[in-house]
Amino acid sequence: MTPSEIRKKKKSDLEVLVGKLKNEEVLLRLNVKVGDVGSISKMRQTKKTIARIMTILNEKGVEDHG
Repeated sequence: MTPSEIRKKKKSDLEVLVGKLKNEEVLLRLNVKVGDVGSISKMRQTKKTIARIMTILNEKGVEDHG
């Protein structure tokens, strides 16, 4: 998901998406623990997507307050 796609979404939708991605990250982490090497790259992508969304949420929060 690109930053421009993320910025088009509502704040509430982004918060729900972060929750889903965090759950997915936990499952991927468990897969890596049991030896599924293919999940490592997916886990990295998921972490980066969460970070992008959180950054944009923080930007939107600053815009609302400032």
